[in-house]
Amino acid sequence: MRSITANKRTVGYIAQPTLLVLIVMLAYPSPTSEYFKNNLRSNYLDLPKRLTSKEAFLAARLPGYVSTQSIINALDANGMKRKRVLVLHFENLSYYFRERNIESIGDWFGPGRFADLVTAADSSDLGAYLDRFNIGAVLINLAGINWMTDVQYKNFLRQLELHHFSLQPSKEATTAIYLQVN
Repeated sequence: MRSITANKRTVGYIAQPTLLVLIVMLAYPSPTSEYFKNNLRSNYLDLPKRLTSKEAFLAARLPGYVSTQSIINALDANGMKRKRVLVLHFENLSYYFRERNIESIGDWFGPGRFADLVTAADSSDLGAYLDRFNIGAVLINLAGINWMTDVQYKNFLRQLELHHFSLQPSKEATTAIYLQVN
């Protein structure tokens, strides 16, 4: 009997101070609520002050968006005679073309896939490829040119220029815009 009682006292001597420390710690205010409040304020409550418009938000956060708008404006100015845009490695921008009734092609699968484009560029048949899809503009993500060698890319650009596509000034350093000129 004495050993059970002694064990209870030992556990009691350890448990009581531990419980007391835990209660005191819970009474002390945690910095988590302050962090949450500051995070909420900076991310959501101050959002109207930081972002004046949808366009400003997309221009700041979505690579290629400004170039997309440049192409849309250029095609509008030309009467949108050639409504398709070849988009290379900007898969997330097709929505903004579709929003203005402009079809964009260029993907890993399906018609206009990158493998067919590289094959056409390698065989110096890029003009037929561009004509088949009725391409009026080309948007290139310069940060994602790892699917072509330097020689292939230079050959691709040379063929674009031979088929009356001219490099347009871009406000984004990571994009190249080529528009077809007649």
